[in-house]
Amino acid sequence: SIARLDSETMKKDKNPTGDGAVIVTPLAYTKITLHAVANPCQPIHGILVGNQCEGNLRIVDALPVCHSHPTRTILNMAFRLAESHLLRTTSTNTTTIVGWYTATERLDDTKASPAVFRILSTIHSTVGIEPVLLCIQNSKFTNLMEEEEDEQKDTASTLLQGYSWDAQNKRTTSIPVVLVQQSSGSPGKTLAALRTHCSGFLSSSRTTSRLPIYDFENHLEEGGSSHIQETDWLVNRAVVDFLMS
Repeated sequence: SIARLDSETMKKDKNPTGDGAVIVTPLAYTKITLHAVANPCQPIHGILVGNQCEGNLRIVDALPVCHSHPTRTILNMAFRLAESHLLRTTSTNTTTIVGWYTATERLDDTKASPAVFRILSTIHSTVGIEPVLLCIQNSKFTNLMEEEEDEQKDTASTLLQGYSWDAQNKRTTSIPVVLVQQSSGSPGKTLAALRTHCSGFLSSSRTTSRLPIYDFENHLEEGGSSHIQETDWLVNRAVVDFLMS
């Protein structure tokens, strides 16, 4: 089963978003957006990891799962590995799987697929909370890349649309998304990763610098031990190192 929130947190608030916003950290935001830019012509899907932060849900990490329509086999394996990863790397059981993120392959399509709602229902029934859904607004990417740095913060905050999932009534409710910036008044390295490295994904030049991002689907591709280590989708070490440098 998916890792559960501790019993006290569960009793206090079954809906981790409450009436507040979803807070997205630079690590989670960078992984989500890089995953989308790395696969501009495919739908992307991934796991959201988070915990409670003063009554709001704080997304502390994102685990990219696939860049195609998710199959039951992929999902079952990804959730089991994600749960094991969290048990090994987190000191408390208050950090757990709290939702899902997605983007469609079409620029003007912002609606999640029916498969996404089934995934949210699974998270709800297993974890016992109303999960959050983050949908990437594809049309916002162009504006983000073209704007001056002092204008990017506002656009960045609208790149992700947040929803809470009401499993009983099978419907979503829009909720605000707040980005945690690394320095006041500046998008910091989160957006620098997009401006500097994402252009490499969109360029045909092999010499263009880019920041690699891997999902579980990449990890399953054929390769030796070095490939397995490089495509560690649970950590994506290159992204972590970039943000910490």
